[in-house]
Amino acid sequence: MPRPSNNTNIPTAVKKLRLCSALSDCGRISVQQAMVISTDNCLYVYDDATKVYSDWTNIVPSNLSETFSADNPNNTEIVLLPLDNRIITGPKVTQGGVCDCALLTVNELSLIEFKTNAKTVSNKTLEQRCREASSQILHTIDGIIKPKCSQKGIDIDKKVDIDAYIVFDSQLNVTSVQTIFQAIAMEVLEKNKLLLFVDNKKTFK
Repeated sequence: MPRPSNNTNIPTAVKKLRLCSALSDCGRISVQQAMVISTDNCLYVYDDATKVYSDWTNIVPSNLSETFSADNPNNTEIVLLPLDNRIITGPKVTQGGVCDCALLTVNELSLIEFKTNAKTVSNKTLEQRCREASSQILHTIDGIIKPKCSQKGIDIDKKVDIDAYIVFDSQLNVTSVQTIFQAIAMEVLEKNKLLLFVDNKKTFK
């Protein structure tokens, strides 16, 4: 398993964005307490129903299709930030939605929202879940993280490349709705300048 965070050794990626202080009043658990660090070359992020927040493992899980694979060929230090129900819980900040978690390196910030409990292949339902996820992601970055960091003098857009991922069960056949997903992603890019993907994996630099 990825090693638990050493609370006396805050990663450079977290210091760079001043996240410990920026998000200090957002939930019951601090960034310092909640973050987990790894340099493993492949990590599987998932929404843990028992813990009720996101976690990860470096062992191929039995529910692989419901995970997000973070490929890390250069063994870069990656920080998992479990946001929903962990770092961000306060009613004043959660109104508008919070995405499940984020993966952070010195150069990249990836926001992740799991919709793996969607089991239908109904285009209308999948579109609704995708729009719901994009709304949660946008509120997390534009309504919470960016303003909070700005208060600490940090312009995140100048510090890291930001993207976002909506994760459906990869065993679910979403071929017929791909065009809709692409249209939603284009809307988000045009209106919010955020790269949005409906995908279950990313390779970190």
